[in-house]
Amino acid sequence: MKDYQRFGVIFAIILILVLCVVHNVLPRQTISNAQIQENPPENLNTKTDNLNILFLGVSRNDLLMASVYSINYKNSKGKVRSGAVFFPPFSLFSCNGKIMTLEEIYQEMDTAEAITKISKILENALRIKIAYSVKIDKAIFREVEKIFDPITVNGEEIELANLFEMEASPRDKVILKQLMNQLTNPTIYFYHLPRLLINARHYVTTDFPVTPENLWLHFKIVRRVDTSNIIKVIAPGEPCTRKGERAQVIPESFLRNIIYKITT
Repeated sequence: MKDYQRFGVIFAIILILVLCVVHNVLPRQTISNAQIQENPPENLNTKTDNLNILFLGVSRNDLLMASVYSINYKNSKGKVRSGAVFFPPFSLFSCNGKIMTLEEIYQEMDTAEAITKISKILENALRIKIAYSVKIDKAIFREVEKIFDPITVNGEEIELANLFEMEASPRDKVILKQLMNQLTNPTIYFYHLPRLLINARHYVTTDFPVTPENLWLHFKIVRRVDTSNIIKVIAPGEPCTRKGERAQVIPESFLRNIIYKITT
């Protein structure tokens, strides 16, 4: 691998980790069914031109969460607004003529096919274009813990591997600040990250394009994201059961408008 390509892959992993940290640590809001307007869908999402990234958090063969992180970076010269929509794995969508949960789709297909299928499903449901996808196994944070100093809040050490499932709390911003400080530490950046690269290939699957233009674009975007104003919502739905298990149907009125509402 050429030096440029090696640097590009390392930098891409840094960006993915930064986005993953920002995307997962800050609190999420739950919207109740009563807050969803029953009016016909407006398709407000089609008015956006955001950078949309699909994140799949997994633990081996189990899908822990699926989410779309959307960054409205074109309409501001200062800090940019962004937001994330989290889809519980038991959310129901149409797939190949069948109604399936996201978890079923992930488990019944090979990894590459499942990522592509979930990306297309959410693109169609949200009426947006997803730029690229990131599947990240929670085990990667075990590797990160080996090169980071402990993240502590009020004397309690935080287990990074639990980021995907961590409940929202007032300590989230403290955790984020410590993680960001360490990710940009020169010793970690120049010395430890190459070692992380060797192990990360087992835990991260992405179609992030490693090109000079894309790396520079994402570097500028990450620096401009207003981490104090990231809106995160958990997709609501009408509760139901599928094969005796919990499931939910997400209203179209929510799907077609939520990206616009949280990023504009």
